[in-house]
Amino acid sequence: MDLNKAYPELVRVLKPNGYLIGVETFGHNPFTNLKRKINKMTGKRTGWATGHIFKMQDLEEAKKYFEKLEVDYFHLISWISFPFLRFPFGKSLLKFFETIDKILLRIPFLRKYSFKVVFIFSGPKK
Repeated sequence: MDLNKAYPELVRVLKPNGYLIGVETFGHNPFTNLKRKINKMTGKRTGWATGHIFKMQDLEEAKKYFEKLEVDYFHLISWISFPFLRFPFGKSLLKFFETIDKILLRIPFLRKYSFKVVFIFSGPKK
């Protein structure tokens, strides 16, 4: 999606007291970006999808259109456990890494390396 076109349209249709809630894959982690490139080479992901991953500058751009941005970051390292979720120990492994994530994500500069971001934009600037 072209966010330069989408943000103004979202502001136009959003009620003054409305919220825009989104869950996006984040595009700064070098390991998950490598996985995206491998998926592109193997045909599991298109080039367009690989090149259009939500990034920190997209959050910064949203500040032009919304008064308030709330952002939560997820899966800094816990994504490592995803291939093991089908095994009996998989959920325990995920919980272990999520606990580490909660600690590490208190450090602001690490947040951009999360695999997922959840955001709530409110106060559309009309």
